[in-house]
Amino acid sequence: MSWRVLKFGGTSVTAAPLAAAGIVAAAARERRVAVVVSALAGVTDRLVALVGRARAGAADLDDDLAAIGELHRERARRLNGAAALCRSRFESELRSLRAALAEVRETGSPHAIARALAAGERLSAPLFAATLEAVAGRPVEVIDATELLVAAGSPEEAAPQLEATRQRSRLRLAGCLGPVVVPGFYAGAGDGAPLLLGRGGSDTSATLLGAALAADRVEIWTDVDGAYDRDPRRFPEARLCPALDFAAAEALARSGAKVLHAQAIAPARAAGTPIHLRNTFRPEAPGTVVGPREAVAVRKAA
Repeated sequence: MSWRVLKFGGTSVTAAPLAAAGIVAAAARERRVAVVVSALAGVTDRLVALVGRARAGAADLDDDLAAIGELHRERARRLNGAAALCRSRFESELRSLRAALAEVRETGSPHAIARALAAGERLSAPLFAATLEAVAGRPVEVIDATELLVAAGSPEEAAPQLEATRQRSRLRLAGCLGPVVVPGFYAGAGDGAPLLLGRGGSDTSATLLGAALAADRVEIWTDVDGAYDRDPRRFPEARLCPALDFAAAEALARSGAKVLHAQAIAPARAAGTPIHLRNTFRPEAPGTVVGPREAVAVRKAA
């Protein structure tokens, strides 16, 4: 049975977790599904601020850490039976975050910075998994990104390693029927240490995993209908692009389009894996397909 990878951004997992879970549950009836999730909206910005203060030597971070913890605990309380399990995961992650920030303050370690900034996705993943279990009525496993994805280079902006990811993810997921939920934004070094994939790296997490698993496609679910030829907020006449080849999508991303990050295109392009840009809040919208030129030509002609 083939894999499909779905990625949900911060707005989707914050404002529409039930809708997102319903989309995943429907996909999981027909194939194995891996879900990549971003941090809750605003959490990464808070973590960036905390890291900045820790680097400056600030020690009074408790109030901000408590606020991040309470944000996630409050959402877990809505999950009834799953709340206790989520809280257990949260406390573990918050302890790790506190330790990472202390190391940042003391040494400025780039590896500690990476661990701290990855905390948002590690906190959101169990929340979404619990929501998906409730909607789908089946067990959902949370798998840390370091067990599946491989990168190399700077801890704060590492380069995806497709072949190593192919080996690591296929070994870890052998026999797994899904669904699985994976925190986005970071991968693992050869020794498993977290390495960030850059801001917006959850898109790269999804395309890297999809390419490694030979997924039938990667779906990037956001709060817009797809890719436009220009910014629709500034240009009312902007047109939705039904299909883009990889080169055109990369050019659009590098010009400042916000729907898909340029780095995310490379793994999909290398494997020929189509990317489907969709709107969580308007799942009936056709979206934009990004793929090999031949496949895109067929969609444009349809």
